[in-house]
Order: sequence, then structure tokens, then C-alpha cells
Amino acid sequence: MGAGTFAESVTVADLEADPYPIYARLRREAPVCYVPAVGLWFVTRYDDVEYAVTHPDRFTAELDDSPVDRTFGSPTILTVDGDRHLDLRRALDTKYRPKNVNAYIDDLVRPSPGAYSTRSAAAPTLNSWRTTSSRFPC
Repeated sequence: MGAGTFAESVTVADLEADPYPIYARLRREAPVCYVPAVGLWFVTRYDDVEYAVTHPDRFTAELDDSPVDRTFGSPTILTVDGDRHLDLRRALDTKYRPKNVNAYIDDLVRPSPGAYSTRSAAAPTLNSWRTTSSRFPC
């Protein structure tokens, strides 16, 4: 199967189930490709991503119909460029700078794996994202 054929064969269900093997294969075979199932270009290698995000005049984050915007409302920091992006980013920057994160990370995150591994032995499934995400500062 060729690289283009693989990108065309990717489904939303595949991406939702486990996207990482898909990303790895795309990195090897088609590091920049269009995935019709989601109507987006995928850029899967670090250097290519770095180039794209540092050249907003050539590559935009803005989409007419973004699943991120449909889920979280518009605009989001992930789907806008320029001044709108900077305004949204400024609202988040202070709380998530390393100095500030270091002040709360030990009490918030680092104890979690031990507590959840004990609980997960008794419970057949565990949604750690749902359990921990409500504890992060907003």
C-alpha cells in the first residue's frame, strides 16, 4: 500500500481508537499529507511542525469548520492566528509558566499515579483524565 493510500485509508474511528501508530506510520511514509477522513493536512515530523508554526504567513491554524471550535466554542487558541491567538495565549501564559507550575505540580500531579494505581486494582477501568483534569487551575 502506498503512502497516499494509507492516508486515504485512515478513519476517524482509527484516530479515536489509537492515533499513535497512525502518526508513526505517517512520519515514516508521508510526513506531510492530507487525511480526507478529517479534512485536514497532517504534519507529523518535528522539524516540519516547527517550520509551520514559525511561518504563520504560509501556514494558518484557522479553519472554517474545526472540531475543536465545535467542541469548545470559538475562538480557541488552537484555531486562530495573529493578534487573536496572542490575546488568548496571554490569558493562559501566566498560570502555565514553568515557575508557576513548579509551585503546584507536586501537590497536584505527582501523587496521582500512586493513588490511581491502587484504585485501579479494584476497579476494572479508570479514566484518569476525567479524574484529574478537574483539579487543574483554569
